[in-house]
Order: sequence, then structure tokens, then C-alpha cells
Amino acid sequence: MSRHRTLVTYLVAYLVAAGTAIRYLVMYKGDPLFWWITGLLAVFLTLLAIEPWLSRRSRLYTHLYLGLQTGIAIGLSLIPPKFDYYSILLVPLTLQAVHVLQPRTGFRWIGTFVVIMAAFMFYGQAFNKALALVLIFAVLYLVFGSYAVVARQTEAAREKSQVLLDELQTAHRQLQNYAAQAEDMAVIRERNRLARHLHDSVTQTLFTMTLTTDAALLLFDRDPARAVPQLDKLQALARSALAEMRSLISALRPADITQQGLIPALRHHLGALKSQQGLNVALNVIGEPHLSPEQAERLFRVIQEALNNVAKHAHTNEANVTMRFEEFQTLVQIEDEGQGFVPEETQARTGHIGLSTMCERVEMMGGTLTIDSRPGEGTRVLVEIPRPTENG
Repeated sequence: MSRHRTLVTYLVAYLVAAGTAIRYLVMYKGDPLFWWITGLLAVFLTLLAIEPWLSRRSRLYTHLYLGLQTGIAIGLSLIPPKFDYYSILLVPLTLQAVHVLQPRTGFRWIGTFVVIMAAFMFYGQAFNKALALVLIFAVLYLVFGSYAVVARQTEAAREKSQVLLDELQTAHRQLQNYAAQAEDMAVIRERNRLARHLHDSVTQTLFTMTLTTDAALLLFDRDPARAVPQLDKLQALARSALAEMRSLISALRPADITQQGLIPALRHHLGALKSQQGLNVALNVIGEPHLSPEQAERLFRVIQEALNNVAKHAHTNEANVTMRFEEFQTLVQIEDEGQGFVPEETQARTGHIGLSTMCERVEMMGGTLTIDSRPGEGTRVLVEIPRPTENG
């Protein structure tokens, strides 16, 4: 739209100048000074056409151009008897001055044009007629000058908007790259967490099973009665390893939250925890869920990790999960009456991947995670997630 306005501005300037020249050639062909005036008009029109090229080179050229064109208009106006006729040639100069120069400088040129035009009007016309023509031409110059200002401001606004749009598109691409990198990092962290779980639980259990099996084989030849406790221990270890593997498989299997919904998927997971690890979890839901599918997935993983820690480390078979969906936030509390721990010492000593993953997922939702635990007093995990506004 702004380019269209610029084209219209210059088209108006060219048409006014061309119309003035054509009218002269048609009406005053037999004038004694015909070829002299024709030459001046040709120079005026030529300079008018190359003004964009001059203005791009230097602002000084623009002022020289306006001065030379004004001189040509003055020369034409000095030719009697039409002193007022060539004042129309100042109209395209008005458009160009305001469009190319700063508005204040451009309007100074318009003021100069008005003074020159008024001098010729009062010089060659009766006072009443000259006054009327001065007012008409002055208003004409100001109207065209104001239009040129609007066209220039529109073009500047368009260019600025285009720059902002390019910056936003660049920022959007960068955010997409950051999101992809964050997703890759999340996958790597999840793999590291599972590798650590396998090393800390299943691998250790299998290693103990190997030692127990060797011990049972030695005792079976020497004293079969003493081998029975070792076999019982081996059976318990096998059950423990099986439960741990089921837990890891359940963690790897993505919950179908999109189709089931957060609460049904969570109830299904709690049932699996009870059957596989003997952990009874009481679920209390207050309000209606209003989370996006992405938020629901992350919150599910946070609760899953918290309950996994209860099953592995709390030495209790009871836990409670309370979910409160309020108007402006979602509150989730996971608590148990187990043996508890010191969160700061646990993270500093082991760099606990599960706790750090929980914190990262909550922070990605713009929320906060608080862990309140003391040895012998159980553990309480509180998650607070603000509800996104319509503007994001």
C-alpha cells in the first residue's frame, strides 16, 4: 500500500507538469517565444524525471534540484502576460520536497514557493484577483504537501513493519530450533534416567541373584537344607527384578492421555502400581481439568516419577495424590508417610536424575515444584502450575 502511495505521488507530480506543458503547446503554439519556453519546459520535465536518482545520491542534490527547478518556474513566470500560469509547476516540486526531505525542511520549501508565487501574483494581477489566486495556490501546495507527508509516513511504517516481521520470523525459527534441541535433551535425560534406574535396581538385583545362585549350588552339594533359604532369597530377588522391569516398561509405555484424559490415565497407572509394586495410592480430584494435552502429559510424568520414588525409597505401601483444578492454577500434592529424606543432601550426593527431571518438566509449564521431607516424617511434593491466559 505504501509503495502504491509513492507511485501515486510521483504520478501526480508528472501529470501536473505534463499537463501544464501540453496546455501551453496547444494554446500558445504561435507565441514568438514558443521555442524558448518549450526548451525551459523540456529541461524542467527532464529534471523532474531524474529527481529520484538525484535524491538517492545526496540530499544536497535535492536542494540544488529544487533551487534550479524553482528558477525555471520563475523564468517562465516572468514571460508576460500569464504571470500566474506557471505557478502550477510548483505543485510537483511541493510533492517532491516533502516526500524526499524531512517534513520540516519540505514545508520550508513550500513556504518559499508560496512567497515566490504571491510575489508574482501581486506583481502581475489586480489586488483582489491576486489575493484570491494566492489563497488558492497556497492551499493547493499545502494539500499536496500534506498528502506527500502521509505517503512518506506510510512507507516508513511499512518498512518498519517488514523489519519487525522479519525479526519475528527469525525469532520464531530460533525458538523452533531451541524447542527441537530441548526435546532432544529431554530424550537424552530420559534415557540417562532409565539407564541409572537399570543400574541402581535391576542390574544390582541380577548381580545379587548370580551370587545367591552360586551360593545355593555350593550348598546344595554339601548341605541341601542350608540351600533352601538361598533359593527362597533367589525367588524373592527374581520377583523384585520382575516388578522393577514391569515398572520401567510401564514408564516407557506412553500413556494415552489424549484419548483417555489425564484422570483416567492416572487411575490406570495407579492400578498398575498396586498390582506390580503393592503401592496403594488414594487419588482425590477437586474441580475439572483445564490443562492442554502437552501440560497433561508433563504433569502425568511428574506424578509418575514422584510415585516411583515412593515405591522405591519411601518403604511404605501407602500414598496420597490430591489434584485441585482452580480457576487460575492447578495444584497437585503427592505425599506419603514413609521414611523421608533430606532433599538437598540427596540431590547434592547423587545428582538425582528423577528429581531434576521433575523440576524441569514443571518449569517448562511455568510452574514451581516444592519438596518438603525430613527423615522419619514422610515426604510431600507440591506442584503449582498457573493456568495460561488467552494471550498465552
